[in-house]
Amino acid sequence: MYPSSVTFTAASACAGRGLGERRTTFGLVGEWALRVERNVAGHAVACQWRVMVMSEQTEPQALAGSLRELTSLLLSTADLEQALQHAAEVASKAVAGRPAVGVTLMRSDRQLSVAATAQVPPILEELQYQRGEGPCVDSARHGRRVVIADVMNDRRWGDFTTHVLAHGVRAMACYPLNPDGDAHGALNLYFNVPTEPSAEQAMVAELIADLVGTLLAAVEERARQARLTDQLRQALASRAVIDQAIGVIMARQHLSADAAFEILRQASQQRNRKVRDIAAGIVESAGGMPSQPGEFHEE
Repeated sequence: MYPSSVTFTAASACAGRGLGERRTTFGLVGEWALRVERNVAGHAVACQWRVMVMSEQTEPQALAGSLRELTSLLLSTADLEQALQHAAEVASKAVAGRPAVGVTLMRSDRQLSVAATAQVPPILEELQYQRGEGPCVDSARHGRRVVIADVMNDRRWGDFTTHVLAHGVRAMACYPLNPDGDAHGALNLYFNVPTEPSAEQAMVAELIADLVGTLLAAVEERARQARLTDQLRQALASRAVIDQAIGVIMARQHLSADAAFEILRQASQQRNRKVRDIAAGIVESAGGMPSQPGEFHEE
């Protein structure tokens, strides 16, 4: 049997995102890759998906359409909750059996259900958060797939399965999201009949989970860059105030720059205050206005 394949490009959605390249291989089941092509300036100009399907039962065009839609939204939206809700809905439609889907996010060991396609997922997920264990929690915490093929025959989490059965769920499959990131989680599938996810069901679920993981990684990176930018602005503003204070001391006491800074350092230690605060007081006493962190502007 020869694999069929579908390739599509989402250029406008990816422009300027710079997400690099991610690849996941599923043995003989399928393969996908998100590639970012760059122009000479180093900016991302196109994202390309290639889905190879090793079975005649899969509809690659339909899958590609779902992935195209999800990719465009994930890479263009500023609303994380909206993107995760859409990912849950796409997963419910794309995975055979139309499972109910929930999304668990975890950070600093705090769990939260942020998206669901039905009422049941957040109820069962909240129960797991209270207990500190369960398939969704274990998948998010340990970064591995967790499957319950038949709830009636699984006792790994004590009487949790009793609650699952009470809500009409007979099988579950949980796929990790961004397992190496600070913000991570799980894509949780709930089936109303006993089922062991087929290779194709697992492929589609993992494709979507990895896409959502890419989004979480990008959100983390944007937050990190924002923190670094803020720290840089504060550092530059502090340096400007200190330099102004050094100039004042040099003029008043006819000292070198090194000697003037030493006076600032000693005053900081003696008064248990930051050098910048000491410097700001000196600049103000000289009739100047010390720079504030917000006054730094990038050219």
